[in-house]
Amino acid sequence: MSKVSLIEQMAFYRESTPSFESSQQEYEIEIYLKGYDIDEVRSKSTYNELQEQWGVYVPKTAENAAAGSMRARSTILPGEDEPKYEFAVKIDEGEKGKEEDENDCSAARFLMMKKLADQGLIKNRFKIPSTLENGTHYTLECDAFTNARGELVPWLKIDAEVPEGSELKPTDIPLTYDEIIIVTPGEKADNPELGKKIGALYTEFFRSKNPLVNQD
Repeated sequence: MSKVSLIEQMAFYRESTPSFESSQQEYEIEIYLKGYDIDEVRSKSTYNELQEQWGVYVPKTAENAAAGSMRARSTILPGEDEPKYEFAVKIDEGEKGKEEDENDCSAARFLMMKKLADQGLIKNRFKIPSTLENGTHYTLECDAFTNARGELVPWLKIDAEVPEGSELKPTDIPLTYDEIIIVTPGEKADNPELGKKIGALYTEFFRSKNPLVNQD
């Protein structure tokens, strides 16, 4: 599996969970904005946390029973000075499904995982409340990525969990931008060119190389 798949697994794999009504299933729409204003994002958000995470991907081979990944995350919550550390193991057994186990861990374990990893994610997560035309409230989870040098990248990634069948239009996003990409669940699988375009964003912008390695 490619490096892009690891980053997506580290960052965005979630089990889908019921929401709004017990009979409704939440699904997640991805939005990508180029040329956004970080000050505008910050001013409209009601929550902001700083995340740094590093992971190692384990492919499925003839010698093991599942593919998966291990990752450690450091999170500085609003109003806090010291980070909280978490360690997670995720496995994918194909038709048998996916499993995830996550627990608190030490700063030492986080640093060990950072040394093992060749790529990671560094981002500020902002939450912006919004409302659908039918009155349903939802949240835009906005990830503003920085690279290992601390430079803000030009693309903003947004996740919006809404009731299945909901549609988000560019005019529904309460932010200014130069370019927008909206991806509904399953669309990348049905549109390989779109999948490649999103994958390129991870490779070129969202992925951070390991700053502990001497790099040109």
